[in-house]
Amino acid sequence: MPGAGPAGGRDPVVVPVPAVAVRPAHPTILPLRRVARPLGRRAYRVRAWRSTYAPSVQEGVSSVDNALRILRSFSYSEPTLGVSELARRLGVGKSTVHRLLQALVRQGFVTRTPDGRYRLGLVVHELGQLVVHGLRLRQVAHPILEQLRFATDETVHLAVLEGAEVVYIERLESASTMRMFDRVGPRLPASVTSSGKCLLAWAPPDVVDGVVAVGLVRRAPRTITSEAVFHGALEEVRQRGYAVSVEEGAKDIASVAAPVRGSDGTVMAAVSIAGPVLRVNESTFARLAPLVRRAAGQISAGMGYRREVDPAGQPAVSPPR
Repeated sequence: MPGAGPAGGRDPVVVPVPAVAVRPAHPTILPLRRVARPLGRRAYRVRAWRSTYAPSVQEGVSSVDNALRILRSFSYSEPTLGVSELARRLGVGKSTVHRLLQALVRQGFVTRTPDGRYRLGLVVHELGQLVVHGLRLRQVAHPILEQLRFATDETVHLAVLEGAEVVYIERLESASTMRMFDRVGPRLPASVTSSGKCLLAWAPPDVVDGVVAVGLVRRAPRTITSEAVFHGALEEVRQRGYAVSVEEGAKDIASVAAPVRGSDGTVMAAVSIAGPVLRVNESTFARLAPLVRRAAGQISAGMGYRREVDPAGQPAVSPPR
């Protein structure tokens, strides 16, 4: 009889269920389901994200680490190395080494030789010189700055040019100066300081143009805001061999600076004496300028500068104009 089963009952009703495609779980997520369930869905999602994306971050760090290991593999005894040699030393595949070397070549850190090997590029030399240069400059300058401070009883600075600003890399405070110099930070616009004008006076024209393009903004009663007057002031610095600033960067503050030259004759830094206008002004510049110029000359000699000077004491080197 229809509807009767083997035991005399009715046949079971079969309801068709539509097929659902189930995407297999990501291999890195699948094992986390059992671990993450007690912590809830939110914790599971966080762990799943970390499991999915963390390898790419780790690979990036590993690539940087291997690139630095490549650079450290070169030495005086082995100035050139090949891909196979580097791969063996690093314990990675040759394709990985080749990829890292190409990136280093593009950035100038390594150079490919005609025989297909690699050596360190000039960028490594330039970076190394920056480190040594900065350390040596401060080491050479410090005792001379101490003598200058003792001779003048004023605050003395050593500054370098960075973009449109001067960066004070050394400062020795005067014992008789009140804390008025707290308002002078490690950086100031180059156009308003004696150190900045000293550095710009012998800088390439495009550097000076960049400073002017930033703007000659008034910061104190006597700030130079005219482009023509500013260029005239730089010419005056070149003629007399030192720069002055009287209330150009800060009210009631004046300074006088002289250039420090490197072994190639280029101006690399400036030494300055700064103090309140009651002690540093037009009437005392005649006494302070020779002292700051002598200190700058001593630092220049310590940095390898050996150019002759004329009888008037001016450096016998022409400004880049």
